[in-house]
Amino acid sequence: MHNRDSEMMAPADLQFQGRLSLNVWRVLRHGFFGAKLRSDSMQEASQELLQRTVPLIDEGEAIQLLFRGSRQEKRAIVRHLENLAAVSLDVFEALQVLPRAGELSRLFGLDILSTFTRGTQFCVESVLIRVARASGGVLLSASHQQVRLQPALECLALVMEPESGFYWDPMLVMDFKGMYPSIIVGHNISFDTCLGRANRAGLDASKRPTFRLGVRLEDTYLGSPRALAHLTHRLERDANDRPAPEWDTDLRLLPSGVIFASPQVRPGLLPLMLDWAVKLRGEAKKKMKTAPVATALRLNQRQFALKHFANVTYGYAGASFSGRMPSAEVADSIVATGRRCLEEAIAHIEGTVPGARVLYGDTDSLFVELKGTSLEDSFKVGARLCEEISAFHPAPVELEMEKVYYPGMLLTKKNYAGMAYTKPPSEGGKGYFEAKGIEAVRRDQCRLASNFQRAMLTEVFKTKDLSAARRLFCETAKDLLWSNGASSSSSYSSVPVPTTAPAPAPATAAAVVPSATAAAVVAAASIATSGAKPAVAQQASPTASAAPASVVTTSQAPSPVPSPSVASSRPSAKVGPTIVLSVGGCSPPATPLAPVPVTPAASLNSQGSRQFGSPSNPVTFQQRDASNFWSLAASVWQQKNPAAPIALTTSLGTSSSSSSN
Repeated sequence: MHNRDSEMMAPADLQFQGRLSLNVWRVLRHGFFGAKLRSDSMQEASQELLQRTVPLIDEGEAIQLLFRGSRQEKRAIVRHLENLAAVSLDVFEALQVLPRAGELSRLFGLDILSTFTRGTQFCVESVLIRVARASGGVLLSASHQQVRLQPALECLALVMEPESGFYWDPMLVMDFKGMYPSIIVGHNISFDTCLGRANRAGLDASKRPTFRLGVRLEDTYLGSPRALAHLTHRLERDANDRPAPEWDTDLRLLPSGVIFASPQVRPGLLPLMLDWAVKLRGEAKKKMKTAPVATALRLNQRQFALKHFANVTYGYAGASFSGRMPSAEVADSIVATGRRCLEEAIAHIEGTVPGARVLYGDTDSLFVELKGTSLEDSFKVGARLCEEISAFHPAPVELEMEKVYYPGMLLTKKNYAGMAYTKPPSEGGKGYFEAKGIEAVRRDQCRLASNFQRAMLTEVFKTKDLSAARRLFCETAKDLLWSNGASSSSSYSSVPVPTTAPAPAPATAAAVVPSATAAAVVAAASIATSGAKPAVAQQASPTASAAPASVVTTSQAPSPVPSPSVASSRPSAKVGPTIVLSVGGCSPPATPLAPVPVTPAASLNSQGSRQFGSPSNPVTFQQRDASNFWSLAASVWQQKNPAAPIALTTSLGTSSSSSSN
């Protein structure tokens, strides 16, 4: 119960004899039983898994209402707590926690409590003990001193630095199917087949080869000195120059320099265990297609548990600090062989396919650009490459083509996106947006950032036009800054204002909605206090080209507005910042303009930032970013009216400062 997974259990004072008391919040965060949600709150889980909304009530406030509130408030809190309990049970059932735990218990011979409180090593060891007993062996119980005296891990998986950028040609995504489990089975890597490192080999008094394996001296004779010398010579040869290997020898020398016995001499325990798991998972997936719904659901839980079990087997051998039976030779051999597989695949691809270039590789995956190849032909090239590379490795090591990105984008390691195709267009394949590691799919980002990046990248991939993404960004920024997120098709959107405000104060500027010809002076976003009601902007008719600009009307009496040149030279009043957007070559309108009341929340707060918008939905930016804010405002206006030059004048704080952008 000292394991980290034991945190899934409820506190000790909530445990009952013969009952499992689980913490649903901890279950949500668990890697195997949980779900990938944007947050671990009950509100998020209920919305995503049940499509039900749960109110968020502060715990302290709920306690106060429960003990000090009125009778009606107490009843409301009790109903809320009952609703939370019911939602917790529904979330628990939606995650299929008990069916998954039941399949783990039946497959690996564990009690139901251990599936929640014990880690993955316990599951692997539970099966490994049974496999060893059936093979007539027992597992080593290594002491802490033996574990400490083991050599450190030396090998690392191959992770290439990607070539960042957009790629408009097809980009193949290929990976080795179940790389580490298939390497263990294909090369017979196990504790009982490992003889040790070749550079530590020698001959004993009877002229038999001996190897130093971990902390034990092995005298097992599984080959001849001649075979040992042949394998040592193979280690020194270049992997790109040697022919296809022979997999029927008695001994196998892997890229890590460790020698293993072949399966003809001794089938390993780890390969036997993983071969059982892979076959059982294949049978479960096959039966799922024709089984009833209830049976198919149970079979799905079984194949999911077997997949998870196969993926964590390598970790059991490589847990050099906390493992029960770690082996540096076994773990290094698995990783080094996987690295060699990737390196040989890269050399074969770039050496046999004209125009092919490997852009990125990570552990078991390769991203290959096919310059000048069509989307249809890229699937044929990928299938041929997978067949050629798979033939070089022992079964079940197999390279498969997962998908094609057309187009695609690489940012950094594990951060990429693209329009993915799993089938060629001739077979009905359609592209869909897919991303890994970027803000569009990250759970620590707000939904606005995720949806906006997804929309922008999708637009770029479909149109192959970066200016389309720029226009989308400007539109989104305009809606966020002026309309507080509301969509607007007009040329200008004023900042929303509250319905009530403090005592009236004189405004420092006025706002005008431009006409269709943009032949007017636009004074936008005057930050001042006003007691008038919100103004409603009326867009001018497109046919009224000679008429003056439409005027924003308010309940106050009209007041004259100075021209842009006067406004830019006159000292600013002690109010908020003022921005004047003047359209070049135009004179002020003949009709006096009425001031537009805006939010009074424009004063600097204690953090040195200003707030715009309504008090219920403010838009805040730091004062040091003021120039960037106004520059963005001008750029949005310029995009809507490209023929009208803009002179930007700002006045911030109590002192006047002018700048043109």
